[in-house]
Amino acid sequence: MAQALRRILYLRHLHLVDIQSGDFYGMIENAMQYSLLPRDALHLAIMQRLDLTRIATDDADFDRVPGLQRYWVFNSPRR
Repeated sequence: MAQALRRILYLRHLHLVDIQSGDFYGMIENAMQYSLLPRDALHLAIMQRLDLTRIATDDADFDRVPGLQRYWVFNSPRR
């Protein structure tokens, strides 16, 4: 497991960013506005700060956020 997690750090287009204090205010707003759990709301706040509109996740809670494009990772619904 640890080895697999370390491999993430070497993904070609991965950019790690810091959490800023203002992100917590955005987290509170997002949690209330979109009924997101705190961690999801924090991810969204950081995305908003960085002007990102796409996320790779199987968490359908992000579908409640207008203008956000969600990409399935593992559990894509069968068509």
